[in-house]
Amino acid sequence: MPLNLTIGDVTFYSLELPEQIGPFGGTQTLVVHEFPGGTKTIDSLGAFPHTLTWSGIFTGPDAFARAFQLDRMRATSQVVELTYGPQAFSGKIANLKYNPKHQFFVPYTITFEAITDDSGIGAVSQSPVSADQSLSNELTDFNATVTGDGPGLALPSSLSGPAASLTASVQTGLQNGNGTVIGISQENETAIESSVTAIQTAAAPLIAGSDPTQASPALDLTAQAACIGAIIASPQAPARQLRMVNPNLFVVAAMYLGDATLWDEIADASGLPPDPQPIGIFTITVPTA
Repeated sequence: MPLNLTIGDVTFYSLELPEQIGPFGGTQTLVVHEFPGGTKTIDSLGAFPHTLTWSGIFTGPDAFARAFQLDRMRATSQVVELTYGPQAFSGKIANLKYNPKHQFFVPYTITFEAITDDSGIGAVSQSPVSADQSLSNELTDFNATVTGDGPGLALPSSLSGPAASLTASVQTGLQNGNGTVIGISQENETAIESSVTAIQTAAAPLIAGSDPTQASPALDLTAQAACIGAIIASPQAPARQLRMVNPNLFVVAAMYLGDATLWDEIADASGLPPDPQPIGIFTITVPTA
């Protein structure tokens, strides 16, 4: 079974996956000091990952669009995340060549210059985060998606109204609740839930469509809105957060909630799509058991 490969919001499938990718590993830059009598000391300047290179073929109705999406990452010098199975890196696309044979068949070659090697990050537990802090963090990411200041693509115009409605309903709820999540009234919570549903409804046809430049930000906004709704619905206890690469939510649920079948509760709390094995680097929120 081939390992999953992603760069930013782009996931590679089937023929798009490389027959060979690498080299993985890297160098540890050392400075050796030799002293009279045959003694020496060695100073480590740091570990540096290798540059990764591979080739493949984009296929399907969105082949050209997804190659172009990668090219925009290169052209704008975005720092993006690359994952390949348990391997994870942040870095930049240094070189991309794609030669369309047809809009549905686009051979490509890519060079990825890794900045940091995040492989083996595993389940790194972070301090429990209060509902107020969690909401603040999610609103920051949500607003970045809305304004286009985040690493993703511009928000489709059809989502601007529902997004503004959610922001306004959350602000009203906080104002009426003395600035705290737990103080938000049932009436305001219902209005927020309605705004979250409106975003999901408006985003659904875009996510199901064939245009990745529309589907990607729609999916981001939907996930962030769902996370905002989940925080407001359950503000009583701080949640545990884990930083993970390609997490297996079955295992996380069994470990922290005592029941592997509760993985969907973790996905909901984390603002993730309903997939027990999402691909990428995520901050996983584990709700209180």
